Amino acid sequence: MNKCPACGFYLGKKILNYSKEIMSLSKEYSQLTRQLLRKASSQIMGNVSSDNSQQKYFFFLQGLKAVESENIIRWGLNKFIYDGCALKGKGFNYLKQMIFNENSNRDKKLENEYKMGGRSPSYNLLKGEKDAKD
Repeated sequence: MNKCPACGFYLGKKILNYSKEIMSLSKEYSQLTRQLLRKASSQIMGNVSSDNSQQKYFFFLQGLKAVESENIIRWGLNKFIYDGCALKGKGFNYLKQMIFNENSNRDKKLENEYKMGGRSPSYNLLKGEKDAKD
C-alpha cells in the first residue's frame, strides 16, 4: 500500500466507518488533548463548510501521527482555538500545517529566544552560593 505524503492516508485502503477509525486514533492522546481536538474540530466543522466531514477530520488525525510530541499538538490546538482561526475560514489543513511548522522549527525558535532574552540564572546563583570557578 502507498502512503499519501500530504495527509498520511494509506491509498487503496477502503474505510467505510470513519467514526470508528477516528475514535481509535484519538485514544492515543491524553484526555486534555482529546478535549482540544473535539473543540477545534467542532469549530472547524461548524464554520468551514468545505471541511465539514468525518473524512477530512480522519485525514487530519492520520497526518498528526508524524508529530512526536503531544505538547506541540496541544500548543497548536490552543493557538488555533484562542485565535479564532475557524471563524476566519481556516480549516484542518491550516491547523495541521501550524502544528507541523512548530514541530520542525521548535529548536531554532528556542535558540533565538535565548539569544534575545538570555537564560534564567542557575539554581545555585539564586540561592546566593558562589560558583567554584570564581
